[in-house]
Amino acid sequence: MKTLLLGFGLLTLLNCNASKSNTGDSKNHDSQLIGKWSMAFDNASITRSRTITRAADGKFVADNATKIQGRAQRYQTSGTWWTENGFYYEANIQSGDTIKYKYKVDNVAKLSFEKEPSAEEDYKYFEVRQ
Repeated sequence: MKTLLLGFGLLTLLNCNASKSNTGDSKNHDSQLIGKWSMAFDNASITRSRTITRAADGKFVADNATKIQGRAQRYQTSGTWWTENGFYYEANIQSGDTIKYKYKVDNVAKLSFEKEPSAEEDYKYFEVRQ
């Protein structure tokens, strides 16, 4: 669970462990991911949530909220997204970094994302359609 919390924190706060990537008009956009999605989790000391809207043109806007030991932070990220060979990519305009996750459409209302295991973390999360 600590790995999950750490991974999500890194994803939403810092976009750490990301690789640089160029995005262009020729990128694939799995139509099943288009729309408004959300994810959230809560434990004794940390609450995290994110609502992301993915457009058909490959742009996204995400509203993020984190509450750690009573301190709340809200912020917005934006950029481009695409899919390729079973992987989901999200290029953040603010940081200039790109995250990469293996993704799966569980059903029309649920997506699964999994970061490839590494020495630093093994991270999975789910999004549900709003």
